[in-house]
Amino acid sequence: MASPGQPVETLLQATEVYLATVLLVEDTLQVRLPDYVSRCGFAFPAASVNEVMFWAAVEGETRSRRRSAALIRFPVALLDRVVTVRLRSTGADSWAMLWGPLIDVWVDEPGRELLPAPGSQRIAAALVGPDGVLLASSEQYRAIFGEATPDSTLRWPATLPPDMAAAAEKLLIDLADVTGPTDLTGIAAAPAVERTLVTVHPRPRWFRVHGRRAVQGGTRAPVRVLQLQELTGAEPEQQSLLAQIIREPLTGLYNRRAFFDIAELDVAQTSPFTGVVFADIRRFRRTNDLWGQFAGDRCLIAVADWLSSLARPGELVIRLSGDEFLVLCTAGSRVAARLRQSSDRSVMIGDRSISVSVQAGWAPRQPGDSLLSTAARAERALGLAKRETWRTVVGWTAEISHAADAAAGVEEAVQQAVAARQEAVHFQPVVDVATRRVIGLEALVRLGGGAAGLSPDQVIAASHRLGLTPQFATLVYDRAFAEGKRLRERFPGAYIGVNVSREFLGTGLAIDIVLGCARRAGLPLGEVVVELTEDVAGGLSAELLVSEMRRGDELGLRIVIDDFGRGETSLSMLRSLPLSAIKLDRSLLPLADDPKAWRFVAGTASLLRTLTGRLIAEGVETELQCRRLHENGIDVQQGYLFGQPRPVQYWLENEVPIPLL
Repeated sequence: MASPGQPVETLLQATEVYLATVLLVEDTLQVRLPDYVSRCGFAFPAASVNEVMFWAAVEGETRSRRRSAALIRFPVALLDRVVTVRLRSTGADSWAMLWGPLIDVWVDEPGRELLPAPGSQRIAAALVGPDGVLLASSEQYRAIFGEATPDSTLRWPATLPPDMAAAAEKLLIDLADVTGPTDLTGIAAAPAVERTLVTVHPRPRWFRVHGRRAVQGGTRAPVRVLQLQELTGAEPEQQSLLAQIIREPLTGLYNRRAFFDIAELDVAQTSPFTGVVFADIRRFRRTNDLWGQFAGDRCLIAVADWLSSLARPGELVIRLSGDEFLVLCTAGSRVAARLRQSSDRSVMIGDRSISVSVQAGWAPRQPGDSLLSTAARAERALGLAKRETWRTVVGWTAEISHAADAAAGVEEAVQQAVAARQEAVHFQPVVDVATRRVIGLEALVRLGGGAAGLSPDQVIAASHRLGLTPQFATLVYDRAFAEGKRLRERFPGAYIGVNVSREFLGTGLAIDIVLGCARRAGLPLGEVVVELTEDVAGGLSAELLVSEMRRGDELGLRIVIDDFGRGETSLSMLRSLPLSAIKLDRSLLPLADDPKAWRFVAGTASLLRTLTGRLIAEGVETELQCRRLHENGIDVQQGYLFGQPRPVQYWLENEVPIPLL
């Protein structure tokens, strides 16, 4: 058996298995022998009758079968023994040859791969002793990973690129638990452990690793036989298979699988990646809806090419899923800065130019952080950019971290409150100041327990993130309509309004749940108002939005657009909806008696009256606003001037203050 520092060929010599590379060049047989073969007495040119017979047999078989077989096995009878020869084709006229009395032990596992393998196979091998010490390495191993002279202190992982070391250590640990044969001659039957190792130095490379464990017969010291096959840049068939696994077919970028391969083995101390950019295409679903999926694909390809052009050598661009992209950035990356400067590109579809806009989150890598946690922070920063639609690139900051922690706290509080049935409904009156009547009551959700004090927007957003929207909406609407029915006795003819978020509408369940709750309360459908936030179209297909609203209208519900002036829904979109009213957002109402500002309100009102017969001004807080709105023909108003949202009992016992005009 070999001792530390001896080459792997010593192990082969001990079992009398030998290697040569045979090449036929015209009429000449060229043979390349490792040094140890000569030291064992096999010389070339032939020095004895044995060698003459041996090489004559090899040449004859090679010439006769070289065009007809990929693997040749034949015996050669020498004066003192019979040896078996295996020839494996490595090209048109090139063969790798193994021979020896014990060749059947070595030829397949691990002989064919443990020996210096032909370059086309890209298989390397190493023999690793106790505590991971490198005992020997093959020629191909040294060609791939550089010259590594085995010695008694060199550990195997230290011969690999730094970002493979952690995975290599884990592989050795896993192999320690595998039962192996008592000596290397039985290694072929030993249980194998298989891993994929990835390195990004100086470029991404994937290796398939087979490891087997045995013990050295005399010392009983454990050894591992490791065979590494590089998949990247291998034969065309293997290359094609690897591309199917780690490449995304549309854009050619690395895919989600490749990212997780890299992230799993990435170690912060040795990684070249110092940050992550998480990007997606703004309003990509609209592009698909408006121009079709082919146009969407062209946009994805354009963004992939654009991000790749921004990335420095050594940085990786990944299409994570859908319209989401990652850029694994190195020090001095320019991707985030370039996106801040310009986030728009044009894509030609036929003779038409489509504008494509990208938003992104950027997170620098913190000490000891994994790539996954860095990418998660970048995604949260992107979420902020998407909420604040005017921002192109948002960098991760401590403030975002605090906001994320706060959001998690909100979700936990909402989940606990919903589970404990701590929901409550407050009502805010909608009045007609000309007739001095309450004509509607908007129901607003309030939660108790740890969720007390949260705004309705916070509660709705948290319930959606938790997947509780249908369940939560049913609880709230049931309570709102039951208590609203009591209030209608106090305010005859008043409608009951409930809010529907765009996320809830997108589930396709909202209209049915509103209808079911109203019917259970015995409330006439014509007295139920569904209020949609003005940016309801964001992230939804126009077809879904219009069909759901028309279905609700046909069933008798009244549809109102809420908060007009705060979002980005187009007038053409509003024109296609069956609206009974539009609510002007509080941001449109001047606080002072500014003639120019009120002329803007009058102009906006005139335009909106072409879409619906009724306008409602919300956020009315002063008598000046009330009077000016009345002068502009907007008599239906809502706001703190007429009362804050209060529980049902309050409005059963108190009047609604409506000022005299």
